[in-house]
Amino acid sequence: MTTPLTIHLVVINNEYTIKETLDSAKQLNADILIGDLGCTDNTIEICKKYTKNIFKLSLNDNMSAIRNDMINLSKNLWNFYIEPWEIFINHLE
Repeated sequence: MTTPLTIHLVVINNEYTIKETLDSAKQLNADILIGDLGCTDNTIEICKKYTKNIFKLSLNDNMSAIRNDMINLSKNLWNFYIEPWEIFINHLE
């Protein structure tokens, strides 16, 4: 069962950090939504192991417009943005 939360990540060539970020995000049992700003490395292949919700976004928009576009793609009431190099800490382990 999924929580009514969507975690949003906007990525562009983050192959060195995205796996740890996604590993930490999956512990929340939330939907994960990836906004691709034009990755040319393995970032999207890594993301595909965690979610099917990957969308191409335009670099022409400002970050506010990009985040609004991602909100419109979300199916949940609660939305949380995280940078592709940040992690959630699990204090329960």
